[in-house]
Amino acid sequence: MKNNFALSGIVFVSLIFVLAQSAYATSFPCAFGGTVTVNGNPIAGEQVTAYLNGTGVLVGEGKNTSAGYGISIVDASDQYVFFKVMGTLANEGLQNCVEGTFTQLNLTVDDGDNDGYNVLEDCNDSNAAVNPGAAEICNGIDDNCNGVIDEGFSDLNTSCTVGIGGCARTGVKICSADKLSVVCSVTAGAPSYEACGDGIDNDCNGLTDEICGGGGGGGGGGGSSAYCGDGNLQKYRGEECELNIACNGTGLTCNLTSCKCVECTESWACGEWGQCAGGVQTRTCVDANTCGTVLQKPSESQTCTGSGSSGTQITNLGAIVCGNGVCNDGETCENCPADCQCAGANAQENQGFNILGVFTGAPGLSLLGLLALAIIIAILFFTTRKKKKK
Repeated sequence: MKNNFALSGIVFVSLIFVLAQSAYATSFPCAFGGTVTVNGNPIAGEQVTAYLNGTGVLVGEGKNTSAGYGISIVDASDQYVFFKVMGTLANEGLQNCVEGTFTQLNLTVDDGDNDGYNVLEDCNDSNAAVNPGAAEICNGIDDNCNGVIDEGFSDLNTSCTVGIGGCARTGVKICSADKLSVVCSVTAGAPSYEACGDGIDNDCNGLTDEICGGGGGGGGGGGSSAYCGDGNLQKYRGEECELNIACNGTGLTCNLTSCKCVECTESWACGEWGQCAGGVQTRTCVDANTCGTVLQKPSESQTCTGSGSSGTQITNLGAIVCGNGVCNDGETCENCPADCQCAGANAQENQGFNILGVFTGAPGLSLLGLLALAIIIAILFFTTRKKKKK
């Protein structure tokens, strides 16, 4: 069957060649014909073209049919030509156009990624994004198959610095996330309090040692190491206050970041207490006004008993210890409700032993109360018995 198919193609192309030779004896120096296979599969109905080697000038074309293809070449006598199928280079490479001859040439094309480029010209025939017609991007790959990786990004892998002063960091240029440019591999560091006399722009504002007495602004100025927040009450250049030292003026507080007296009222909001672990519960409190001061900051930790989020808070009140389940002397409904089992207006506090507590069930020294009650009952019993004997 295959032989019949090839033979039909040869006869078809030969007939075209003979007719062409008789009509245009000097216009068609050679001809080619045969079958066409793409990625191992015979095809029909696709365009086959021939080009002159060196110039790429089109010198012949024809449509592939079920019988094969046939092309008569013009203006290429004794020169080399190459073929394309559907615009993709055929595997057979250069062919010599010998004047007055017909050449049986079965064309094959291998394009594994179907990007229009034959395996012979595609440097990665398994990746459709890589071929001689692709645009080069920054990704460490030769995208356009020219033998050069990431051309157009000349500063790739060169040294770079971001940030100023103490925030400066040095790295190298790397490909950006979108692969269209390069960026520095590092980010600037975080600023810190300006230290006096170290010659470094610690707060990264473009000035060096600006807080130093008699110096600053670019270099220096002596004095011992000092910075905003060091707790030293001596005012250095730029400081108005230190830590939580009161500022002069009603409503002014010392901002710990700038060491400036600012008008700001703390407004703290705290989250729920965490689980009781190791006898301690913690929570987080945030100043909604971000004053930078902690004068009115609530406690973020407390002691507790038990475990988990249901732990009982223990409040130390001198010798009194609330939260141990015992209503001791000095504990009341007001200062220790968890131990004294307060229940409304009739709740009894343990302020020493009282007889009423024995009968009402109020907390107190209950064992001693029962003993006293027993003694009273015994006295009444013997007193009554003596009267009866008389």
